[in-house]
Amino acid sequence: MSSSTKVTSRPHITRGSLSPFNTFIIKVEVRKDPSLGLTDPASETHLLPVTLLLHEKYILLPSEKIRPGHLSWSNFCNEIERLCGFLLDAKTCEVGFKAESRFEGLGEEYFEISSELTFQNALAVLYNNWEWIAQPTALPIHLWNPRPREPIFRRSSRARDNSQLSKGVSPIVLSALKAPAPAPLQPIVEKPSEATLEVQPLPDGNENPCPILPAKPTTELPKDSSVTLVDGESRDIELTDVNDEETVTETLDDNGIEFDPGVLLKHLPTETIPEPDREDFENEEDYDNAMAKYLNYLRERELGSQNHWLKEKLGVSVCLAPPGLQSIWLSEHSACFRNENMGQYIFKAHGSSSLKNEHKDFLRGTKIPQGNHEPDIYKPRLRNGQYFIVTTPESFANRFLSEFTHKKTWGNEKTYKEVKRKNDVQKRQNKHLETKLQADWGPKAYHRVALILLSGTPLMTGPLDISTFVELMRRDAWKKDPVLKNWMGTELAALGNQWKKWTESRSTIVEDISRDVNQKFSPLVERLIIRRTTNSKLLGQKVVVVPKNMYSDVECDNGSFWNEKVDSLGHAEALKLEEREKKRKNKYVQKNGSLNGYKPLDKTNDNVYYRSRLCASFPYLMELRYPDGSPLQLTEHEWLYNTRGGDDAKWVPETKSDPYYANLQRIVESSGKLRAIKAKLKKYMKFKDGEGKLARQIFCSYFFTGAYIMYLWMVHILGVPKFDVIFIYKPMGPKKIDAELARFHVNPDNEAPAKDQKTARYIISTSSSFAVGLTLAEAISVGFLEPDYHADTVAQGFYRHCRQGNKNLENGVESFMFFAKDNAVEGRIRNLNEMRTLILKAATRKTKEAMKSAKANETKSTL
Repeated sequence: MSSSTKVTSRPHITRGSLSPFNTFIIKVEVRKDPSLGLTDPASETHLLPVTLLLHEKYILLPSEKIRPGHLSWSNFCNEIERLCGFLLDAKTCEVGFKAESRFEGLGEEYFEISSELTFQNALAVLYNNWEWIAQPTALPIHLWNPRPREPIFRRSSRARDNSQLSKGVSPIVLSALKAPAPAPLQPIVEKPSEATLEVQPLPDGNENPCPILPAKPTTELPKDSSVTLVDGESRDIELTDVNDEETVTETLDDNGIEFDPGVLLKHLPTETIPEPDREDFENEEDYDNAMAKYLNYLRERELGSQNHWLKEKLGVSVCLAPPGLQSIWLSEHSACFRNENMGQYIFKAHGSSSLKNEHKDFLRGTKIPQGNHEPDIYKPRLRNGQYFIVTTPESFANRFLSEFTHKKTWGNEKTYKEVKRKNDVQKRQNKHLETKLQADWGPKAYHRVALILLSGTPLMTGPLDISTFVELMRRDAWKKDPVLKNWMGTELAALGNQWKKWTESRSTIVEDISRDVNQKFSPLVERLIIRRTTNSKLLGQKVVVVPKNMYSDVECDNGSFWNEKVDSLGHAEALKLEEREKKRKNKYVQKNGSLNGYKPLDKTNDNVYYRSRLCASFPYLMELRYPDGSPLQLTEHEWLYNTRGGDDAKWVPETKSDPYYANLQRIVESSGKLRAIKAKLKKYMKFKDGEGKLARQIFCSYFFTGAYIMYLWMVHILGVPKFDVIFIYKPMGPKKIDAELARFHVNPDNEAPAKDQKTARYIISTSSSFAVGLTLAEAISVGFLEPDYHADTVAQGFYRHCRQGNKNLENGVESFMFFAKDNAVEGRIRNLNEMRTLILKAATRKTKEAMKSAKANETKSTL
């Protein structure tokens, strides 16, 4: 919001008459029974002046300039500990507030407070709401200790309307709340009337300590009042009258808050249009126009609602997620809702997965058998419905949606006037918004599912995947947008197919394709994605605070002897690959008569250049042989097969029967990458991070064998204690992986300070079990042993540690990519991945350029 923005408010209220924020007090209602809701009496109630919670750096700030962003969550927690005698902890306590929903009919909603940002946002919303909601007391905050047990998805049910009264306040607060007006606020009132403040009696005959403001309160309030706050200071209250005909505008000066509550909670009221009555109109045409306007309002409200899809659905929720996250979302959803909806079917509809015929029949059906009452199935929550299906955006658009889209026929058996008189909103909506010609009526497709987009990294999935998102988002209004108007057809799908064809062919000529995709795709991504970056600000402060992530490519020299041997291995693999490709083409031609539709061999497959890529990191692996002279396969499957059987296995890990352990010294001596990693370990050996602990680091490899050798080297060559090294790989299973990763984190339930807790210092992992779905904000560096064809995996891995909560804000964090000097295979992979890097860099600047260009063209056409 600019420094001079006009904000429309409700009638009869002026922002200038609202008391300064520093005069407000915070009322904290404490409930010590987790089963209690907002309608139940509080165990304790405390009043806190906002000036008591200022950050240290704002202590000298003039009181009239105090804003919610100047308050400290830490000071609030300290005051609660002093007053209530318990530590305010997010795991054991819950803090929240309620605010009016922006959607008509939903009343008030409950929102949780868990950090300084949400605490400041809550106060800002409550302060802003006081403009047009008569608050009987100050800014109310609700606190539970212990934390309620029900899931977070139920907590909005705790919200209550303003008619519910809180009871059970402490005696010290009772005397303050019996004052006839809120203190130290300046209430906004209308012109004098006969109404007066009155204290409502409670059922037990006692007076209610929270007076209700009548619809038209009198201005005959006490001229002088005072309230005693928790710090013992007595403050005067000045009450003023407000002229209800003053201008309803607000100008924020440079010292004010850049505050848009619509960005925070979307709670501001929206314009409502009542349904027109035929008797109010003299002629038919005016009535038709009014009805069209009303139906358009209904349509816009539906499309703008978060519950739009859920209102149309009949029991099917579709979750769109990248392949690597599908199993995670299935297990998370099952853990959250399985006990609440025992009959729900949960499926993964991707790849080789398929639905049974009985489930397909259900999805194709027109309705679900239900009772006469409105079923729970229509309520907007993830746990409802009979089916929860996880798939990719591409599979959803190309297969699922095309097969299970329903068609609804708009009947043409009625005449024009009969339909117009009919109280059928859907028919009227179609009639007025789609066409006025009866002959044009016909079947209209609609999606009978709830669509839930759960991909957190759409940039990494590429244009082909994102094109399916755009297909579902496209609206006619895009025609007016200088960027989006260029994507009304199949442009994005064509661009995605171009990307896919290029990635599969692995062409070495990337400049032209890179430039084309970069210029076209970046403006669209920036235009459509709502995102918070380190440059985003809210209430004058940064929303995302992360340390600086310093990336570096680390060149590693294996020596000319090993370089020549590894290159010869790569050349031999290339010849085998060409021969294999020729055989595939010949078979395809014999079967189909031509190469039309032929798909080249996927060169991102694990088996393509597998040995030469792995040996670029550890050249001596080329020399490892079985007793019969055959080379080791160097795969995870080979290692698992030979190590099964415990002590009776062919290979017992970390003993002389293990070929990697037995030849460890020679493998290490051949590797220039391990020498470079050793330098990175030495750099942070005695470095203490933001928590006062010795720095923690992460190293991973695309190959199991690469990660295993790094683990053996750190423990048996460098002598790092085993407790300090966590080795994880996918066959361990999620439970063991989670148990191992827990050793990397500080235990928040432990009373000992973080710096005194014993944690592991290093994670050695395969990239497939590390890069997706993890947050490891304690780490100070992440290193990849080799470049990867799957650049999205690498990009995600480089940001596992650069997250909110990382304490290394002053020193920053590092990301390393180790690559072998003069190695042809790794050099080719690095060149191919430059395309994604260019897209990511350009996505921050292209939209403004496109808009400027469009505006300039419009100016020229006008002239």
